[in-house]
Amino acid sequence: LSSQDAQQELLNRRVTDLEEALEQLRNEYGARLTTIEAEIAQLRAAQLGTPPDVAVTAEEGAAEIVGETMSEEERAELERELAELLGEGTPETTGAGGQGSNQGAGRRFQSQTRNLNQLNPEISVTGDMSAVFADRTGDEEINQFRFNEFEASFQAPLDPYSSAKFFVVQEEGEFKVEEAYIDYNTLPGGLGIKAGQLRLDWGKLNRYHHHSLPQADRPAVHLAIWGEEGLTGLGTSLSWIPPSFLGGYNEVIVQVVNDANEVSFSGQGFDQPVFLVHETNYF
Repeated sequence: LSSQDAQQELLNRRVTDLEEALEQLRNEYGARLTTIEAEIAQLRAAQLGTPPDVAVTAEEGAAEIVGETMSEEERAELERELAELLGEGTPETTGAGGQGSNQGAGRRFQSQTRNLNQLNPEISVTGDMSAVFADRTGDEEINQFRFNEFEASFQAPLDPYSSAKFFVVQEEGEFKVEEAYIDYNTLPGGLGIKAGQLRLDWGKLNRYHHHSLPQADRPAVHLAIWGEEGLTGLGTSLSWIPPSFLGGYNEVIVQVVNDANEVSFSGQGFDQPVFLVHETNYF
């Protein structure tokens, strides 16, 4: 405790010394400012031909003369001189001749180049490659490497309440949009809205892109029901996180999309939309 008290006393003494030094500098700068104002007042009185017996004194009339009779150039010159006295530098920049003032050497500048990236979307590129080796014959995909897909994603916030996400994949030499939607995920009341081309929240794996799967391929039952593309469609999704009940966390999702899946539905457009309700609960 005695060591801490000694350190605290030393710190207090240093703070007191700094305050006294700052007050002394303030008084010195104030005296210099008064002197400059007095000199300006005397020069202005001499230019105007004011007799000595009726001329205002420097201390009483300096502010009035400076405020009423000085031009903008003279005022700027005075501010520049005051800035030099205070060690703050000047805002002058390099002129047309390429010569700049060194009076702003004390001014500090901060680079904002890192902030430029905030205007750009987040871009990622993913490649998915696999290989199959076996001793049987007659299958063209056996004993060779295969490139499953190439995916490029673009994500960026539109405003504090929404973001845009765009995923393009290349499969078998063709490019197509896998997902492209706007996500409003900070609406009041625990609500969230998505609109665009979506992968629906059916089961656990339908939302996953191919490179995100925990295994090399989608399960056979998944392929039998929805096909290679899974359950996707153009539409909207509404999610709601209600207050806690029946556990610590609940989420209800209602989605409506076009019936574009030709494996399980007609694939004839929005005449017969697909409705999906998904509920998540953690006990």
